[in-house]
Amino acid sequence: MADMLDALKRAQIDVKNKSRLLDNRFGDNSPVNNDLLPNMPKGSAVIVSEDVGKIMKEIQRLTSVHGKEIPFLLLGRDEDPLVFFDKIIVDMDVKDMKYAEANFAKLLPRLEQFVQQSKKDGTDIVAHGHSHPKSINNYHRNFSLGDMDAYKNFRLDNNVFRTGKIELCSCLLTDGNYNFLFFDGNDYYKFNDVFVQNKNGDFVEKLPCYKQGMQYTYALERE
Repeated sequence: MADMLDALKRAQIDVKNKSRLLDNRFGDNSPVNNDLLPNMPKGSAVIVSEDVGKIMKEIQRLTSVHGKEIPFLLLGRDEDPLVFFDKIIVDMDVKDMKYAEANFAKLLPRLEQFVQQSKKDGTDIVAHGHSHPKSINNYHRNFSLGDMDAYKNFRLDNNVFRTGKIELCSCLLTDGNYNFLFFDGNDYYKFNDVFVQNKNGDFVEKLPCYKQGMQYTYALERE
């Protein structure tokens, strides 16, 4: 009975995802309309350390230069409504990477180590992330149907994420954007605020997210 209910739930989520497509001609690579994704509650934000922010920018650069999808995992803590990431797991050896497929196999041993060391009390969080090069198609700025499905299954197929012992979100780096997405088991919600925080605790940069072709970041004004 439990398996039947799980299959039904997944099917309902799949139907919802397909109803938000911008274009359904590309199968699993069909783009989801960012504008149709609901927002996280007011006050929610993702905050990354300066070190993590620098590596994420390098992922953006390598993605643009080599036209490859680069997988990565962010590790941090959930202090609802804020999410903090101060560690990143990434393999930027792009020569063996495929054109449009992010392979997480090399990253999983370090993720397993993080899971084993976690208190599993809901205060730790992982971001399941990858990049999109412009060369994929005109919809590279959007999560694809396959991206949404991979994130959903990563959560539902792993007990620590499914039960919320460790929280899970998703991240797409594309065209200068830092798009974070949270799936609560029923629907997907986008973060509209992403900041870089220095070691003194100051927010020094706001990163663009869900923008159309805006390849920039800007420093926050100081009082």
